[in-house]
Amino acid sequence: MRIRTKVSILILLSTLAMVVMLAGVSLLSFRSTSLENEREHGEMASELARNELLLSFLAGDYDHEALEKHIRSHIADLHEIRIVRTQATEKQYGKGTHEPNDAEKIALRTGTSNDRMIETAEGVKYQYITPYYAEKTCLQCHDVNEGTLLGLVNIELDLTDQRATALSSTYVLIAAFIVFAILLGYVLRQLLMPIVATATSMRDVVAHAKEGNFSGRMEEGRNDELGQVATQTNHLMDTLEQSFGTIIKEVESMEVHSITTGEGNLLTRTVDSVKTMVGAVRFKQTIEEDRNLGDVYERIFQALTDTFQIKRFSLYEVNHDKQLMKLIYAHGLPEEQMLWCNPEVNVDSSACRACRTAHDVNSEEEENICTSFAGNRICSKDEIHLHHFCIPLMQGGRIGVVLQIIHEDSEAAEIKKKLPFIRTYFSEASPVIESKRLTEVLHASTLKDPMTDLYNRRFLDQFKSRLIASAQRSKKKIGLLMCDVDFFKDTNDTYGHKVGDTVLIGTAKILTKAVRLSDYVIRYGGEEFLVIITDAEEAKTLEIAERIRRTLEENQFSAESSAFNKTLSIGVAIYSDDSDDLDQCIHLADTALYVAKNTGRNQVVRYQEGMLKDEPDSEIQVL
Repeated sequence: MRIRTKVSILILLSTLAMVVMLAGVSLLSFRSTSLENEREHGEMASELARNELLLSFLAGDYDHEALEKHIRSHIADLHEIRIVRTQATEKQYGKGTHEPNDAEKIALRTGTSNDRMIETAEGVKYQYITPYYAEKTCLQCHDVNEGTLLGLVNIELDLTDQRATALSSTYVLIAAFIVFAILLGYVLRQLLMPIVATATSMRDVVAHAKEGNFSGRMEEGRNDELGQVATQTNHLMDTLEQSFGTIIKEVESMEVHSITTGEGNLLTRTVDSVKTMVGAVRFKQTIEEDRNLGDVYERIFQALTDTFQIKRFSLYEVNHDKQLMKLIYAHGLPEEQMLWCNPEVNVDSSACRACRTAHDVNSEEEENICTSFAGNRICSKDEIHLHHFCIPLMQGGRIGVVLQIIHEDSEAAEIKKKLPFIRTYFSEASPVIESKRLTEVLHASTLKDPMTDLYNRRFLDQFKSRLIASAQRSKKKIGLLMCDVDFFKDTNDTYGHKVGDTVLIGTAKILTKAVRLSDYVIRYGGEEFLVIITDAEEAKTLEIAERIRRTLEENQFSAESSAFNKTLSIGVAIYSDDSDDLDQCIHLADTALYVAKNTGRNQVVRYQEGMLKDEPDSEIQVL
């Protein structure tokens, strides 16, 4: 119920209550006064009748009827008078004119006065009954003791005219009360309505402020406390509007991407902006302290899945030097699927439209804007239609990371709201990703051979502890192939060092292609290479070694106008069959290589006990 309605009802009820109360009090007071007056009137009439009765007895006149007639003529408004004798009087003077009625019998029995109002068809009557007792004067006529009840006088006064007069006076009084109540209600309304108007106006202003709209103002102009409330409220709204407007502008000016979602609620926009900026800054501080780039990507994954509740997405790392896109995460894919896009993007970054154009890609605006997206083909059995939104993240003037968000039609509105916040998080994360990525590149450059792009011996020194721990944990063996290009010095002497470098680069490519991604190829020194086969049994290791040897033997190298072939000698050892020490196993593989070169070259030799100089001679196993 509105406060204006409440005030109106309050005024009306208060006015009615006052009229009823004043009228009731007046009527009760009038009735009480009237009864008191009539009681005094009745007492006086009774006293007069008793005196007249006494005089008539002294005069020897015992006719009550004549006496009653005489008294009636002397008392105004007297309707009836009845003189009733008791048995004592009747015994001496005989029956009286009237037989006692019920009320008179009660008075005779109790010997006390009583009065009452009587409503009749003729009007209103007031009855006053009073007994009289024998006094010393009465003993002159009555043969009774002093104090004996001699009779009673019953007087009825006619109050009909008096009531009519009283009612007329009451009506006038009630009318006066009503006029007074109306005037009072008007005055109260004039006093209360400004308060109601101020409260209503403040309610509207506060309601708008709650929705983020601080443009509402209260009407000013009064010179009282209500005017002060309006002035101070308007000043507060001015301050809030300026303050929140400044905050949102300052926050948004700090962002690479505006986080506003188009909502008109200034308060919500400000809270969302500050909250997002604080979250993004904390996120940046957290990933700055992460150990490596992998931990940063894991943190981004958690933010997308937990903070933003994104069900499907991909995260790619772009390598511009090799024109490759490395998949970091692909979340929400059906089973047995690896990518939300065609595999071509992994080997050719230009196949990704976002990477190629450095612009956002939104399939909602154009259905088939990027031909590499394969989500609808992958989910065709689920009968759902997917859209994708790809965001390229710039790092050092080039695309460093591409985030792809995939959503259904029903999720489009929610994703649209979240995108500005996701952009803010990624904008804060961008310099951290770039820094850690550069650190890893610099670190990797110290662990790789610049000519062949293979790992070097420094990498082996840093990596072997993890390699050993992994093998011990999984209880798997490690195959070690120590490879050496046969007669490499002759190649340098015959064709020059440039051709020799070509041979080493070609050998490195053959070795890399022959093994899995989980295996490692290391340039051990000069023309010597170490191949580490993880999770491999002896037979599989020897098979790979023979395939490498044969592939290199069949490969032709070019030197100006001529072509030539090279061969490879390979020594094989197995960790932990041959030794529980990885360095010792590498030395054993190198011993087997030495045997292979000394016994004819272009062959694979498995290490056997006795090959070391301090061991007894053993039979050489040559594949």
